[in-house]
Amino acid sequence: MRRVVSVVLPQRLKRFLGETWQGVAKLLLRINRHVFFSNALRMFVYRRLGIEAEEGSIIWCGARINHPNRISIGKNSIVGPNTVLLSQGGIRIGANVNISGFSYIISQEHDTQSPGLETTLAEVAIEDYAWLATNVTILPGVRIGRGAVVAAGAVVTRSVEPCAIVGGNPARQIGTRPDRFTYHTRDDRGLKWL
Repeated sequence: MRRVVSVVLPQRLKRFLGETWQGVAKLLLRINRHVFFSNALRMFVYRRLGIEAEEGSIIWCGARINHPNRISIGKNSIVGPNTVLLSQGGIRIGANVNISGFSYIISQEHDTQSPGLETTLAEVAIEDYAWLATNVTILPGVRIGRGAVVAAGAVVTRSVEPCAIVGGNPARQIGTRPDRFTYHTRDDRGLKWL
């Protein structure tokens, strides 16, 4: 005689999973951000969840993403560990971009002038060869220009011109850099060197 074993899921897990693909996607996002042993496996899962990531791009472990289908990443770009991508309004990252760890890129916010605090969305665009140092916050609607550098800890509330160096809270221009770029964020062996 065969025994039938039933599995009883805790109520919290049932609520988390829901009955739709969205529940499964949320679970995969949570699991995937803790897969330390394989960048290739992590990127495979992210692509299946809707992130448009070109060849050589990596999202390091610990990243928190709420809408993967609204993120595009160019060739050889790196999103550092424990970065938060609140992408409901869309996040577009160019080629050879380095987003250092512990940063926040936010494309959604609440309208403080609205009686119901409705959510407003505005795409964030980070152009080719930009570098965002550690612990940077980029607010909705901001465009980081080609080759721009955002200093560690900066809070960027306005768009940044190409080749500008910005820092502070709120970020303001503190310098410029030359407009010629020959580096890639990954070398031929796939190692990060920028």
